Amino acid sequence: MPSSMPSSMPSLQPTFMPSAKPSSMPSSQPSPKLEHCLPTEEPFETEWGDCLTYAPDGDNHAFCLEDEGLAALMDGQVKSVRANTVCSECGDCLAQPVCAVTEEPFETIYGDCSTYAPGEGNHAFCSEDEGLAVLKGGQVKSVRANTVCSECGDCLAPAPVCAATEEPFETEWGDCSTYAPGEGNHAFCMEDEGLAVLKGGQVKSVRANTVCSECGDCLAPEPVDPCDPPQVSGYC
Repeated sequence: MPSSMPSSMPSLQPTFMPSAKPSSMPSSQPSPKLEHCLPTEEPFETEWGDCLTYAPDGDNHAFCLEDEGLAALMDGQVKSVRANTVCSECGDCLAQPVCAVTEEPFETIYGDCSTYAPGEGNHAFCSEDEGLAVLKGGQVKSVRANTVCSECGDCLAPAPVCAATEEPFETEWGDCSTYAPGEGNHAFCMEDEGLAVLKGGQVKSVRANTVCSECGDCLAPEPVDPCDPPQVSGYC
């Protein structure tokens, strides 16, 4: 037998009030908007490595806020800056967009891109002045100077085209594939040299980063169409 009859009443009266007043404030502050990384005229690196080594999976990522190196800024100033202000890989700044590529030199009615450089008369109007640009592919459209002219500092000049060679290029340490990010020779792109047979038959010693697109400092040349212009003799 139970020691007492079960009660039909709850032991405590239910409450209709919340345990705490809801907060009108967010639980955390929103993340600050990231600014663009400082644009540089030459690839940035510290004595411990280039920007790729400061990526989340790189050896130097934990030192983004500490490591410094000399940077050649777009205004011609050379100064010591921290890796996280230049390398988007650190995650503290956004990579600069690349300027639109044009098939003809761009200009507005006020001048060409050189007049939009820091210290020049049109620099203050980079985000206002527009001009017609002949874009790659032949499209013609009106664009603002700061989307085409790297002199404005709002976009990076497109990488130059790598030197075209008649034979596969290599240094004594390996061919271009060994200079890709993550490969053993990538850190030496700006140092290693090799003999290149350039178009036209000229043979000269060149640095890997001027021939190998894998280095990231130049773009692979577009393949040549043997039928443009049409050949008089052949299969075209």
